[in-house]
Amino acid sequence: MVKKVLVTGACGFLGKFAVSELHGAGYEVGEFDLERGNDILDYAQVENACMGKDIVVHLAAALDEALPYGKLYEINVKGTENVLEACAKCNVKRLVFASTVGVMGNISGVADESFPYAPETNYEKTKAEAEKLALGYQELLPVTILRFALLYGANSYWKQIIKLIKKGFPITGDGKNKFQLLYVKDAASAIRSVAGNENAENEIYIVAEERAGTLEEVYMEIANLLNVEVPKKHLPVWQAKLLAHVLLAKAKMQGKKTVIMPAHIDRLVRERAYNTGKINKLGWHAKYSLHEGMKETLEELKSKGEI
Repeated sequence: MVKKVLVTGACGFLGKFAVSELHGAGYEVGEFDLERGNDILDYAQVENACMGKDIVVHLAAALDEALPYGKLYEINVKGTENVLEACAKCNVKRLVFASTVGVMGNISGVADESFPYAPETNYEKTKAEAEKLALGYQELLPVTILRFALLYGANSYWKQIIKLIKKGFPITGDGKNKFQLLYVKDAASAIRSVAGNENAENEIYIVAEERAGTLEEVYMEIANLLNVEVPKKHLPVWQAKLLAHVLLAKAKMQGKKTVIMPAHIDRLVRERAYNTGKINKLGWHAKYSLHEGMKETLEELKSKGEI
């Protein structure tokens, strides 16, 4: 019998790849997304969508650090609570919850799943609270939590980063901090991998590419793929944050959004080294190297005329 899956946030950056991956694995996939008129804060809608589903993949979230904390909390915590309650009531057999390595904050050394909660940004704080809620439902609902490393691909955030590198924008900080990323297609394959694996029930997994390069190496990879000179200058962190604050203030005055937030600068200069051994033991491994993933990303952005 074909298993039925519901994906929340199905039209988002990761969601569209997750839907495709699950379809390819033979699942019957239902899509729940604001773009389709669905609201994660409307419990009746959520319960109706969960009815008859075997698995729910909860990706819907607010990531914008410019949003007030209350709004982030409402969507990321209250929205997750709605999903958990609906899944339990509808006898869903598994919830796969998309979280972030950011719940562990600014790590030291190589992080694994045993690291304590130490979120710093408002987004990370709400995802940590949502994780705790999900873990509290384990007796009613088998839960798998995937802590994704910083995702990259052809989205607005990386488009701006790539455009800055193309213009010769200097490396933020000394560039020596470990910067272990995850290509969005690999994130989608990890969702598919755990969804059908009973050994993944009631477990937390860090999901990242297996090699931890440095921020400088990421800059170099992008510059080389763009065939532009690798930035030689470095921008002190305090100057980068000041610039981000100025851009944010300017955007607010103009009634616009800024892609580069002060919180993004903190994320750029963090140590990002992760042990992926636990999910590797399940049989999942990242398929894309940084070079392969960035090459695809740039090709997609170029095909759309965005860089």
